[in-house]
Amino acid sequence: MAPSIDRIELLMATYELCGSFSVFQPTVQAESLLKEAVDQGFIPENAGWKRVVDTKDAQTSLWKRDPMTGPESLRSFLDQTKGLRGSKNLAWAIDRVTGTCASPFEVQASILLGLSRRLGGEGLPIQNNHRIRLNKQARTLYGHGHCFADIYIEASGSHPALDIECQGRSIHDSEAAGISDADRAAALERMGIQVIQLSYKQFSNERSYQAVKELIALKLGVPVKPKTPKEQTAEKALRHKLFIDWNTLGTRAR
Repeated sequence: MAPSIDRIELLMATYELCGSFSVFQPTVQAESLLKEAVDQGFIPENAGWKRVVDTKDAQTSLWKRDPMTGPESLRSFLDQTKGLRGSKNLAWAIDRVTGTCASPFEVQASILLGLSRRLGGEGLPIQNNHRIRLNKQARTLYGHGHCFADIYIEASGSHPALDIECQGRSIHDSEAAGISDADRAAALERMGIQVIQLSYKQFSNERSYQAVKELIALKLGVPVKPKTPKEQTAEKALRHKLFIDWNTLGTRAR
């Protein structure tokens, strides 16, 4: 893939490879063979993969699984493939992976927020799947010893830490999930960590995304820095590449 697809699509694919999700729509025949193998005990059910269902309990093409690799393993692979066509593109992508993402939406949000302004992003110092150890008061509110932030920005002398949660409908759109999210947010706020829960629509809609940037700037206590004409053009191009049907990722040549 590295020599043949756009760098942004390669970055998206690298995030998926290093993430805890896959997007895959098996054929009817493959589904049947998989079921037969499970029923006969040749492989365990799901085999480490769990299919995500939507709010109507219909199966989606999104699967949860453990990360297949990580940036360090990919860098070791690159050391063995120096000079091969596409190695520079893959190195570029690996250097821009900011952590483990759990869904395509988290990848899209992370690229928009973390990529440099020259390339259309916001240039924010983000981390994915950041582990937060909860103190005694926070544990009382949430009932757990720790939690993970989808997109995390460390505190500085001028602003508190910020946890940006990517609220996908297929995962969060239930009463139980809503209560859990509220308890978690209260626990983090108790520790002085700001929490923003944002939806796919708020990122994918260009107008609402401008409001998202303003909200993040407000939470960080900084003014919104206007983009130059070149940066605005780069952002439009980036958004065009990001918000695609994820099932087609990697199938379109440059």
